[in-house]
Amino acid sequence: ACYSIEALCSYGMSFYFYYLYFLMRHRFEFGNERNLVLAALIGFVYLIAAWQGGRFAQRRGTFNALKLGSSVMIASLFAGSQVGSVAGIIAASALLTAGMCFLWPALEALISEGEDAVGLPRAVGTYNVIWAGTNALALFSGGTLIKKFGFECLFYLPMAIAVGQLVLAFWLEKH
Repeated sequence: ACYSIEALCSYGMSFYFYYLYFLMRHRFEFGNERNLVLAALIGFVYLIAAWQGGRFAQRRGTFNALKLGSSVMIASLFAGSQVGSVAGIIAASALLTAGMCFLWPALEALISEGEDAVGLPRAVGTYNVIWAGTNALALFSGGTLIKKFGFECLFYLPMAIAVGQLVLAFWLEKH
């Protein structure tokens, strides 16, 4: 279940963040420089949020971090789908980044928990293979999805995926 949540999150976030810059170019005529500034802003939010997400998971528990992160992701994607301004899309993307950063540390802790010296490298390796594979899948399928469904799917597909993550987090916590 942890690997399933990871695969879902990885695909949804990779799809969103790979194609966000195309959306910004298409809708708001962002050039390379403005997209680079946007990427730097998202990177800065990621830097702080990953640190805070890890601290939150340690203090409040990994399942609370998974649920909070998924909920923030759903809310930010919904907000991003409803706004039509540059500032709104950027704010939603920054909030989405923060929400995502509550998932990664919690998932990494869950897959590592209870592993011995032999099992830990295998668990981390599996995590990385799933992450890399779903990133590649998002890169290769994203253009086709946007061409077929339009840029709106940039919000709605990851939002549906985040709902799936949230459901899995509640299920995993019970079991």
